[in-house]
Amino acid sequence: MRDLCYRGLLALFFLSGATGLIYEVVWTNLLTLFFGSTTLAVSTVLTAFMSGLAIGSITLGRLADRSARPVRVYAALELFIGLYALATPVLFPLLEKIYISLYPSITGSPSSTGLLRFACAFLSLLLPTAAMGGTLPVLSRFVLGSKAWGSGRVLGVLYSVNTIGAVTGVLGAGMLLLPELGSNWTLITCGIINLGIAMAAWFIDRRYSTTTWLPSRAASEKKSAREITAVAVLFCSGMVALALEVLWTRVLALVIGSTTYAFTIMLATFLIGIASGSAVASRLKSLERQPLIMLILFQGGVALAAMLTSTLFNSLPALFVSLYSLTGGDFAHILLGQLVLGFILMFPATFFMGASFPAAAGVVVSRNGQVGRRTGFIYAGNTIGAILGSFATGFILIPAVGLSSTTQLTIKVGLMVTLLVAIVALWSKWAPAPGQRRWLAGLAGLVVIGLVSPWQPGWDEKLMTSGAHVYADRYQAINIQDRLKQQQLLFYKDGPVATVAVVQEGQRRFLTVDGKTDAGTGEDMITQVLLGGLPLLIRPQADGVLVIGYASGITAGTVSLFEASRIDCVEIEPAMITASRFFDDENYGVIDDPRCRIVLDDARSFLRTCPIEYDVITSEPSNPWQAGSSRLFTREAFAYARARLAPQGIMAQWMHLYWIDTESLQLIIRTFLSVFPHATLWVDPVVSDAILIGAELPVEISPIDLIRTYQTNERAVSSLRKVGYSSAWTVFRAFALDSDKLRAFASEGEINTDDLPLLQYRAPKAMFASDYLAANLDAIRQAQGTSAFPRLGVTPNDRDTVIAYLQNWAQQLARNRFQTQAAGAAAAAIRLDDNRAESYSVMGNVQMWGGNPNEAIGYLRQAIELDPGHGPAHANLGSCYMQIGEPDKANQYLARAIALGEESSDLRNTYAVVLYGLGDRLGAIQQVRRALELNPDNPQALANLKRFQDDSSD
Repeated sequence: MRDLCYRGLLALFFLSGATGLIYEVVWTNLLTLFFGSTTLAVSTVLTAFMSGLAIGSITLGRLADRSARPVRVYAALELFIGLYALATPVLFPLLEKIYISLYPSITGSPSSTGLLRFACAFLSLLLPTAAMGGTLPVLSRFVLGSKAWGSGRVLGVLYSVNTIGAVTGVLGAGMLLLPELGSNWTLITCGIINLGIAMAAWFIDRRYSTTTWLPSRAASEKKSAREITAVAVLFCSGMVALALEVLWTRVLALVIGSTTYAFTIMLATFLIGIASGSAVASRLKSLERQPLIMLILFQGGVALAAMLTSTLFNSLPALFVSLYSLTGGDFAHILLGQLVLGFILMFPATFFMGASFPAAAGVVVSRNGQVGRRTGFIYAGNTIGAILGSFATGFILIPAVGLSSTTQLTIKVGLMVTLLVAIVALWSKWAPAPGQRRWLAGLAGLVVIGLVSPWQPGWDEKLMTSGAHVYADRYQAINIQDRLKQQQLLFYKDGPVATVAVVQEGQRRFLTVDGKTDAGTGEDMITQVLLGGLPLLIRPQADGVLVIGYASGITAGTVSLFEASRIDCVEIEPAMITASRFFDDENYGVIDDPRCRIVLDDARSFLRTCPIEYDVITSEPSNPWQAGSSRLFTREAFAYARARLAPQGIMAQWMHLYWIDTESLQLIIRTFLSVFPHATLWVDPVVSDAILIGAELPVEISPIDLIRTYQTNERAVSSLRKVGYSSAWTVFRAFALDSDKLRAFASEGEINTDDLPLLQYRAPKAMFASDYLAANLDAIRQAQGTSAFPRLGVTPNDRDTVIAYLQNWAQQLARNRFQTQAAGAAAAAIRLDDNRAESYSVMGNVQMWGGNPNEAIGYLRQAIELDPGHGPAHANLGSCYMQIGEPDKANQYLARAIALGEESSDLRNTYAVVLYGLGDRLGAIQQVRRALELNPDNPQALANLKRFQDDSSD
């Protein structure tokens, strides 16, 4: 009966661990949605979460000691956790409203902002996390009283079972629940599970006898030196463990990427190591005999294992590329490869981390009393250490000295703690057996060697920022080291959010974020300039502009060339500011422009709390397959941006067409349209990026303003000219879809929301596919139809001028093979006035150049009907009839064109070909000679003259 009860509680504690980690993931995500994803904001939420665990473990451990029915206490805790989870979808929106209402009163004070965030997070998470923290002390009291085991083994089993549950929760949430159900339904599901745990625990308590439970009894609160030492070691262990977790996560982000799946795998691997170590250690007989000695050995194992695996850092990029070649880029196999790398780096040290907890429990927790209190004490000590280690590493050490030096410092701290405790144990004779003293002495010797050796983590800055996780397919053709020989590293900085580097390769410079190129002077120049220039060409009178994602500063620099009086730039990574200096020539030194203000903040948080309205907002985050960036592509994020727009304001949203399947592309566009009903899509013909222009009201481009900008703003035009937009007509070559066609392209379907961020889970699956770009471009072309042109803003007084512009633009676009946009420009001219022969003639010309002679004939005949003396229409109509094989009609219209005064070398040459086909060889020779008089270098006329003369001589 005891075993059945024990196994039942273990099963419940497994489920408790699973739901606990799911809550941590979901609650952290929800809070950082409005706090922001900056390192400080995330650290604040995690600190609040772990503080609750520590408080709960201490206070509820005391309660467990006073209770005669600890399983009922456990049931009550699970009941409360479940109810709180069910209430979260209501409570957290209320918390957000409170935060937003209080934020204006502390704006401008970073310390006050941080305090407000911590207060909100702490108050919202205190009760449920305290309940979570109390479950281990409460159950430990019952189990220790029901099993004839040592305290180390009991707590080791409980800890490992709960941690294995946590692994299941992490994988279940990241791979299944959140992608399929979203945050709210995941919370509801887990809340129901916790209610089930509570009911089952209550049943166990009522069904089975309590006579074997540990009685509540008083015991001395004074702790021995051994116990204090054990807790201190566990405190340091928690500090080193979380510091290493932060470091490993950053290192692996450089190698396997920063997708939500990658982070899930990293956390799961970390927890697997801890669960394995705790499970194995709890079975060791020596743990019961000398737990303190084992604790010291395990702590040495943590530091030494971390030291050894850190030497492998430089090998990880090439190893990932090799694993990629074995998998062929298959997504499931890529995840397996990421798991392998995570195990190589983290498992050895985390195994010893997990083993440390039962060892410490064996020292501190006694079967004779205060089980809950002492269990809570060691758990809290470990958790407080984890809080300090995580916060100091992510927010202070990495930005100050970098990943490599922080890794070395963290490991040396672990070694020093181990050496100190080993010396104390030897001096205090806590190791009575000679074998134990030899083990401690040997460990101390290894630690001393580690401390005095010139060891450093393997860290080649160029190699670690080579972007193996992004460019693994390219490295199949060229070895990473060979590629790096072509590059020069100009700048490197491990910032609080990401690792930023600037690389020179030939004449091009690239800015990389965690190894992925996010800006540069190559093809990216087109997108960066167009993202800043296009919305200002559409709204040249814009006064206030917000740039989301400062990066190289090139987009902001382009904006500065226009007349805006305020340019705010939001950037989440401080290292970008220094890196952007390497692009001062391209960004026009915008950082020194008095109109420019750079705000270091999360974009969502800024949009949510900023009181300013902008005429233009441009957004160019990194690719949405990255966990943080995907938050800027949800309906709520777009709504926050819309709320910051002035009544006539517009938003320019960048998105890539590569590494994304058409379904996910449509998802982004549908989501954008759900907030901005009037949107257009622009795609430069050279690069593989797209820009969405959206607004609440119809977006119209004024041709008069556009021409005026090109005539008067030489600085802006000069910048645009460098990327192929040298005159007004060139702007329209990038136009792809208007609102109606864009809506049809997006079709009906799901929306990307904060609650169910579909894009975050779908986008990573397309990262390594090479055919999506072609498929997306083809889908857009099909949606375009035969014409594409933006909506125009034209006043009655400007109509004639605009029609003339459109006629000219249509022919320029057609000559440069932008057929669809040329047809759109001609159609726009016809819509403005359908009684103008010139507009129909231009449309006919466009269709003819586009290889559509039958369509051209209809327009050209309409032009001649409106103006029988329109020579160009006759000339082009004659050419069309020649193309479709009707020489008699071709002869008629070509002759009429010449009679109306049309004269060109090509016209005469075409007429010569028609006459030759009708059998008039002399007339053909006469016309081709006239063609050569007009243009002696006309190659077609020269060839035809030779052919006609040769045929005549025969």
